[in-house]
Amino acid sequence: MALPGDADVERPTLPIHAINIYDTLGELGKGQFGVVSQAVRRKSSGGREVVAIKMLKFDFDKEGFPLEALREITLLSSLRHPNIVRMHAVACDAGEAPNGWHLVMEPAGHELTKMVKGARRRPMTEAQVKHLMLQLLRALAALHSVWVMHRDLKTPNVLVD
Repeated sequence: MALPGDADVERPTLPIHAINIYDTLGELGKGQFGVVSQAVRRKSSGGREVVAIKMLKFDFDKEGFPLEALREITLLSSLRHPNIVRMHAVACDAGEAPNGWHLVMEPAGHELTKMVKGARRRPMTEAQVKHLMLQLLRALAALHSVWVMHRDLKTPNVLVD
């Protein structure tokens, strides 16, 4: 089932930055493939851009670039959808053969797990649940429109604002 407008997905190009243009503010969480931190990028205009940076965990010299990380970069860099976290860039450590690779993404809210636990004290209304589920289904429809299945859909992997 396709939802209206969800098959219209932009396919932008993805810049590669040096990681030293970002200042890390603190850790947001850990996942199977890396640690996610909040960071800011100082812009030449004097402004600041807040981002989330996922530092990929792997030994490039021993393992090469992991296929799962490559898939995530390819997928996130190719999608522009309001219900899918947007990836801005890939960042790497300085050097001739960088070993540290990072995904620079838009900051997202918090895990759905936190909202579910909060609902025990203050239950969500039916309208709130419907709104949340509609957004989740739109994100899944966008993924399915480009032949991608999530495979690990669970509350810690769903981010909400």
